[in-house]
Amino acid sequence: MRKKTPQQKEMARKGFERRDAKRQQNQGNFSAHGQQQDRQSGAGHRNMGRDKNRDMTSIGPSLTSKHGIQKRSNESGMSSFDPMEHQNWVTGIDRVNTSYDGGPQNRIVTSTHTNKPTAKADRPADGNEIAATPLTILNTSQVIDTFDADLASIAKARQRRIRAEADAFLGQPRKGQTIGAQGDFQNRVTEVTQLAKVLCAECGSNTHTLKGCITTISGSIRGCIFCNSMSHSTDNCGEFNDLDLVSKVKLLVTDRASKPPIFTDTAWSVWLHRFLTATNTKGQPIPETFPWTVNFARHIYGGKAEKSVQEYQSDFDRAQSIGVLPRDWRMQSMKDVFTNFWEKEGRVWPARLDSLSSVTKASTGATTSGQGAESADSSTIEEIRRLGETVIRQAMQLGEKDREIEGLKKENQRLRKENEDLKKGLA
Repeated sequence: MRKKTPQQKEMARKGFERRDAKRQQNQGNFSAHGQQQDRQSGAGHRNMGRDKNRDMTSIGPSLTSKHGIQKRSNESGMSSFDPMEHQNWVTGIDRVNTSYDGGPQNRIVTSTHTNKPTAKADRPADGNEIAATPLTILNTSQVIDTFDADLASIAKARQRRIRAEADAFLGQPRKGQTIGAQGDFQNRVTEVTQLAKVLCAECGSNTHTLKGCITTISGSIRGCIFCNSMSHSTDNCGEFNDLDLVSKVKLLVTDRASKPPIFTDTAWSVWLHRFLTATNTKGQPIPETFPWTVNFARHIYGGKAEKSVQEYQSDFDRAQSIGVLPRDWRMQSMKDVFTNFWEKEGRVWPARLDSLSSVTKASTGATTSGQGAESADSSTIEEIRRLGETVIRQAMQLGEKDREIEGLKKENQRLRKENEDLKKGLA
């Protein structure tokens, strides 16, 4: 059994005093009731109340009646506890509720009457409550707020980043991280000149947040990109619910082009279909680029592309352009969206796309006739484009196979050389 902390012992003592005071109060009520009924108390009278002839002068008032200690009411969404402190918990140092069997909670605030109450929250909406609580319990008009990062979440993000690196470099030699002779210890001390940046809740990187992350073992970005937190998904955040349909499609489709999709209870393809079939979105720009498929994101995470996922992430963080990221050739047009999602979900082709295609064809025909050029059939052009994409994809696969064959050849040569050396040694 884990040893109780001083705060836990203090809470246990207070609980015992409250129960003792309640017991004495109940005994007094029973005695008063017996007097009203003019009943005898004590043995032989079938009355379970306190003996009215008992001497109670030796029992003094409790701390509850003497000092007015009462349980603080909590009508808000956050739990209020007297003790809270930093403790080592699972993945790191975390602020926990140290009342009896309290443990860690995501949303708690101290209610002790000290000059330094502390709180912990995982939602931006809790900020007002955290600021108002010290004003109430300290009876003051001004407070000074300080904020700390959620060390437990950071530790979990770092663990995910380590796993991602291990999976990406599986079967490859690891880079050495030993420190060579670089002079004495004082020469290796680096002065910290700025505060640490916010870490990505998914991979633990300090060069981007969850919104710009492409490192995901599940194939989609889980957590909330607004709060940079893994405690809830993006579509369960209040900021997402405040967006209109156009903004939601921009967030889930346009802004995630050539990147892993954001995990939502309702998939991005469904939001796009709603956008294309809604009457109030006519005239709005229609997305032309789309997120990766989940399988392609897993393919990149597994290190099966030209670069590792860490290298792609580093290139994207530096360039801030999707041009440095690999293309998912299965998601290059609306027809690909229909084939991979809408058709499987039983959704019809949006009529708005047909009207858009007819306008495009008419515009193309007028331009080519004005220039005296021959018009090409749109279906033929589409077929040529698909064939070109297929050739490129097959060429990429052949390139990967060639590199694999070269590696096997080198390994074969190495084994042959070892075999020859072994024969010479035996001779």
